Amino acid sequence: MTAATIPCPAVGRIAIASWLLFAPACSCDPPIAPAPEDIEGLSHWLWVNFLVADDAALADAVVKIHAATDLEHFSAPARSLLDDLNSDELEPVEMSDRDPAPAQGMLLVDRFDCTMEQLQAVFLDPDQGAIYPEIYQEYQRTVLTDLEAFKARTTNLVSFRNYYQAQPLPAARYEATTRCDLRYIGADPEVELPFGPMFIQRIWLPQPVHYFDTDANVFDLDFQVEIFYQTAPGKMGKFYPFWRHMAFNGVGASTDDEWIIDIVLDGQEDWDVRTAEVCAER
Repeated sequence: MTAATIPCPAVGRIAIASWLLFAPACSCDPPIAPAPEDIEGLSHWLWVNFLVADDAALADAVVKIHAATDLEHFSAPARSLLDDLNSDELEPVEMSDRDPAPAQGMLLVDRFDCTMEQLQAVFLDPDQGAIYPEIYQEYQRTVLTDLEAFKARTTNLVSFRNYYQAQPLPAARYEATTRCDLRYIGADPEVELPFGPMFIQRIWLPQPVHYFDTDANVFDLDFQVEIFYQTAPGKMGKFYPFWRHMAFNGVGASTDDEWIIDIVLDGQEDWDVRTAEVCAER
């Protein structure tokens, strides 16, 4: 396989608040390298720099994604495999003590009918089980940051903890708790966005899932990042690299196997089809 007290005047407070909203996570962070131009490099760069890249760097990354994937002439979803993550690349989610090498890297490039407003409504709906009933048997979301501030664009990041139950295959019902960060790109008027406002989302699995009916299955690594931008009015482009390890030891199969990879990517395409249907209802 292969996010001393000194009094200051009101204007100063406003300036500081504005800086905090639009600045990268920490001014003491070293400068990050610009996004590369190849798909492999872009995939890893997005995962690692989800939080620390400023809006301008992410806008530049999307221009490069658009060129590398040819989403301008989209006709069908595109798939490929990616090189492994390394342990250092898990530092942003505080999991660098884990070995991500077993996780198969996969990429889906897709486009579906949706606007930014409709997509936000889908993202922020707490009842994801009702939106994706074919995926979730149970779904519970805990909001970890200020959701109303995110909606008002006074902050560009909202975080969730999501518990769910799913059964993708017979005798494979499991429960899992994931972490999710959703970031809005477009609140800074000083940043030029060639494709308009965007969303970038990362999801990861802090602990292995629990299977209810068997000890033979393993789902212990999952690291996802996806960026959404409008390629045309009402047309949502999606660049979605992810790294996942699942093993079905009862049948001797895992995410190393081509047919399992196909099932996983088929499911992600189905997800986008369903999202487009829900967008049309919003």
